[in-house]
Amino acid sequence: MATRTVTASTRTAAAPDAVWALLDDVGSWSTWGAWEVSELVAPPGPDGLGAVRRLQSGRTTAVERVVASEPPRLLRYELLSGLPVRDYRASVEVVAEQDGGATITWSASFRGSLPFVGGAVRRRLDAFFADAVERLARAAESSSIR
Repeated sequence: MATRTVTASTRTAAAPDAVWALLDDVGSWSTWGAWEVSELVAPPGPDGLGAVRRLQSGRTTAVERVVASEPPRLLRYELLSGLPVRDYRASVEVVAEQDGGATITWSASFRGSLPFVGGAVRRRLDAFFADAVERLARAAESSSIR
């Protein structure tokens, strides 16, 4: 089955540190994102890696593990369960802009677990990621860290 990709990007007036503060605190995701539940299931190791997070949106509950964390610019994670896909790897990149703001890019790649599933998941994630980056950008702009 073909590898599918999803990418959404937006600019924010918020500084990269403000974006990172929200991104790094998975418990806050349900306050700015479309998740009803966002929680840490297993804490990260001393290098920030290995954190396991549970995110619920509607009937979908995803469990993810952080595989790279480079504050305030990069978060990478892999899906452990929750979607009918294989080899799901995602990243959120926060790039500082000269005006003090940032560009946020959320992307993922995966393969469908069954024929035709990959395309359906990609269509759903296209809208979900676009919404998530916009919400993250606006929440960072209203945070006290600017």
